[in-house]
Amino acid sequence: MRTLIRRIAKLRNTVSPHTFLSDLRLLPEWPGKTKAFFGMNHDFIRTCIILKLLQPLAVDAFVETGTHRGRTCFLIAAQTELDIFSCEVNKKYLRVAYWLLKCFGSRVHLSNMDSVRFLNELFGRQPFRRPLFYLDAHWFSRLPLIEELCTILSSIESFLIVIDDFRVPGDPDFGFDRYGKTVLEWELIQQTLVDSGRSVSAYFPAYPSSLEVGDRRGWILIASSDNDKVIKETVPRNLLKAHAVIDQATLADGVALEY
Repeated sequence: MRTLIRRIAKLRNTVSPHTFLSDLRLLPEWPGKTKAFFGMNHDFIRTCIILKLLQPLAVDAFVETGTHRGRTCFLIAAQTELDIFSCEVNKKYLRVAYWLLKCFGSRVHLSNMDSVRFLNELFGRQPFRRPLFYLDAHWFSRLPLIEELCTILSSIESFLIVIDDFRVPGDPDFGFDRYGKTVLEWELIQQTLVDSGRSVSAYFPAYPSSLEVGDRRGWILIASSDNDKVIKETVPRNLLKAHAVIDQATLADGVALEY
């Protein structure tokens, strides 16, 4: 019970989409600089950006790979009315997530399975129009990220993908994951995006890691090209910057246009 109370206390401090701009203005003066926000590695600015995008882009589902203990699902369930789908291979973690998310009822759907199988089964039974995918299933020795991307890119027309723990170019203080010699970075996924035959854009944080208040983990946003206009109109350029555009109509020599 004490754990739940602590988590709910964190949620009360978590940003509301309706106070996005005012919260950002107050951020430099806010004293609670660590671990005060719930989900998404407690990263306040990242949470602001993602929540801010959901409504203008008419996102109709939140799909997460790597539930862990359910904290990011809890954040999204509490701050939105979206249906939530998440998978976790660790049964112990999933039991904790079930308990934490029970209050949201049938809006939250948890699965104990591998993330690639989860995505394939989900696309087979759910008619999504524009989901947000939050890819965070990189805890164990096998890294399913490329398979996850291939499944998403081949299964749905309009989407947003956030990859957690991703290397942010030019700012080494954003944390990122490494699996032996494999680093979660742009070079790892670029060719997969090019080979998909899809027109997509990739965005990185434009703000410095020193401004973030949580674990300061890196991330990347990948969006189908139909979402570019709204993303650029919704999020200020000093918070989110375009890194690369893959336009299949004009793509030359299999190389993305990088800024």
